Amino acid sequence: MTRLSLAVLVFDDTIDPNDLRAGLSDTERDHEARIVHAGRRREYLGSRWLLRYHLAGEYSIKPKALAIEYPAGTAPRCAHAPGYLGLSHSGTVGLSVLASAPAGCDIEQIRARRFTPERLAGHSYHPDEVAELQRVSATTQVRDFHRLWSLKEAALKAQGLGLGAGMKQPSFQLRPALRCTRARSAEPWFFAAAELEHGKDRFAMAVATRQAAATIDLVALRPDGSNGAQRTALVVDWATAAYAP
Repeated sequence: MTRLSLAVLVFDDTIDPNDLRAGLSDTERDHEARIVHAGRRREYLGSRWLLRYHLAGEYSIKPKALAIEYPAGTAPRCAHAPGYLGLSHSGTVGLSVLASAPAGCDIEQIRARRFTPERLAGHSYHPDEVAELQRVSATTQVRDFHRLWSLKEAALKAQGLGLGAGMKQPSFQLRPALRCTRARSAEPWFFAAAELEHGKDRFAMAVATRQAAATIDLVALRPDGSNGAQRTALVVDWATAAYAP
């Protein structure tokens, strides 16, 4: 059974950005300094620190000794880590996954946007998912839209694909229990979805792996002020589903 190691970083006002910078490589710090947009710079800084310290804790390696690559359009990789890596961020929160089998993760802040979820779902989701969204209240529709999106994007990442590959498959049924109704590839899959709360903000997060079953460990990481990381185990209500062709 595959183990999925997940870590989150909440980059809020209680974290000093300099504590994150201190944990990055010289190349990463130079790149961060060249990012003009403040929001993108924040996402870059938080996500790079998160993955570096997640790997360091998992494999007992000093964070700065890790050689991490971020190839365009695909998942990060690290010569010191024998498994698969995944990374996502939304708003102030980053999410990373380490696994021995192909895996992907995604996190999405749940919030009302300028578009209506039903309209965008009509272009991107399977008709059965659109029909299910039409049967729920407006508030539930927003939450369900983001949960579906996170599940689909996690699965695409696990296959090394981007959003350009289309989101109609895999498709999911959320009620009465999470179920994968269609998969893009004829192989076993495991999916898990949950919501993360931080203050008034809520996030939909999901992980997918090309295995029949998996266990999930979730921790929160944050800098400890001395170039290390505090680790706190988190317990969330995961909804899980297996797909067998």
